[in-house]
Amino acid sequence: MLLVRAAGFSSSIDRQRVDAFLNRNKRCGLCPPDLLKFGELLEESDEKLFEQIDGNTQHVLYDLLPPPSTALQTYDLRQRAVPSTRLRSPGNYW
Repeated sequence: MLLVRAAGFSSSIDRQRVDAFLNRNKRCGLCPPDLLKFGELLEESDEKLFEQIDGNTQHVLYDLLPPPSTALQTYDLRQRAVPSTRLRSPGNYW
């Protein structure tokens, strides 16, 4: 949760500094060598938070989510009256 809050307040320079700090800790053996970059950690924590909100109707932030889209369920294309033709390349207009 702390990482999600940090994402909005960090600049790219701040993220580079945190990545450099994490890389130094990896070299010293203080962090696992497969630790993700700071930006990836932010994305991962953001995704986890969204899944927690979306999956729990009692969550405080659930009412702030937009309603689920029904466009994919009711999307029905009509058949084309005229078959599509290939577009000419830009050099073949004449």
